[in-house]
Amino acid sequence: VYGYEGITLAEYMGMECFRSMGLETAKCALVDQGKDLPPIYVTERFDIPDSNEGLNGPRKLMQDMWSINGIDPSNKDPKTGNPVNIETSTTYQTLFKRWVDLSEQYSPSGTEQNAKDFLTRVIGSVIISDVDLHGKNLSGIFTFDQDSLQPQSLKFAPVYDAVIDLTSDRFGSAPHYKFSDKSGLAREIGMPVLLNFLKSCRTASGGNGALDKEYCLFDSKEEATSFIQGLAKKAAERAVEIVQNPPELLIGNIYERILMHDMRVGAALVLERAKKFGCEDLPEFDTSELWKERKKIGVKARLDAKTRGRLDQEPWYPKPVNHIQTQELRPTSP
Repeated sequence: VYGYEGITLAEYMGMECFRSMGLETAKCALVDQGKDLPPIYVTERFDIPDSNEGLNGPRKLMQDMWSINGIDPSNKDPKTGNPVNIETSTTYQTLFKRWVDLSEQYSPSGTEQNAKDFLTRVIGSVIISDVDLHGKNLSGIFTFDQDSLQPQSLKFAPVYDAVIDLTSDRFGSAPHYKFSDKSGLAREIGMPVLLNFLKSCRTASGGNGALDKEYCLFDSKEEATSFIQGLAKKAAERAVEIVQNPPELLIGNIYERILMHDMRVGAALVLERAKKFGCEDLPEFDTSELWKERKKIGVKARLDAKTRGRLDQEPWYPKPVNHIQTQELRPTSP
């Protein structure tokens, strides 16, 4: 709580946006903690068998991009807390090249789909202002032969950690890594940056047939633009739909005003990106008073009040609960 009351909603909305973009996502839900606490967010493990029968099926192993690149996450820079030799030199282009190389080795027939899923995940993170797309939130799943225990195939893992940055301004947030060595961590990312990223991924793929088009998977600028706009429009439509039909567990919660506000901010940020990328026929969504209200009760305002020791004194802030309820988890949304 204390400033981050809507973080679970931000993750739920982020996951729903990616589902709308066509990516497989981990099963997730908001869980009611009663009316005195914000809901919690839970996600289901997809990398382990869900029944005894599954134990007799093909063996699967999920590997994140740090593991795939042989990086020991425990070997961290004491100043930054990031794995040594990865955070400062990594770009989404270099991760894409390694991903394509592995896909060609283990799933050549699935390389094009694996590449598309990777690009959708990266571009989608820009669309929803997800600033936490680091190497451990990008993964693949190897399937092993039961007898030889050798990897037989590789596919892009379902999305399992995607959060709309509620502290972002209307222009969105900078991604976790640079797109390529030639791009900066520009906060205000427009269509040209993403188109150049697709071009750089073509170079990174090393001339792979299916990925050797002018914009990696796409023959023309118009086709690549249409792909990006399609993702943005779907995400914006789903985000606004959630606001228009909020989870019932929010109704009557003592944090309802704050939660509804944060949810509207999340939708507005996705919608602003879609507009920036030139999407048309977007859903109607009134934000005329939202940004003013955000200055008063938004995440940054709440954190600032907390720092000054005044959060509990704000008339619009509910009296915090100092205990966590213990109860059976009851997924109620979706």
